Amino acid sequence: MSDSHFLDLLNTLGRETCEVLSPIVGEDVVEPNDGYELFSAICGREFDSAKLDSLTAADFEAICENARDHFECDSIELYHIREIASKTIDHWPIDTP
Repeated sequence: MSDSHFLDLLNTLGRETCEVLSPIVGEDVVEPNDGYELFSAICGREFDSAKLDSLTAADFEAICENARDHFECDSIELYHIREIASKTIDHWPIDTP
């Protein structure tokens, strides 16, 4: 994956993280880089939409728990984390070069 593609994917992940989580944790609390921090803890430092698509139930649970701890908010649910990944994949399909 090219550096520009990775940065574009991260931009989308950050935007989707803010869109999904800001109504729960507060618009002034969540930032685009939070998406990378949450997902890279499970996916590794560099990942692509195929990696997001291959996340297991246990991976999503771990990301969700990390998000609850990171934002100190128990209202974050598993479906929120799945929605972030799904929306990111929608913008960057797996076959995108």
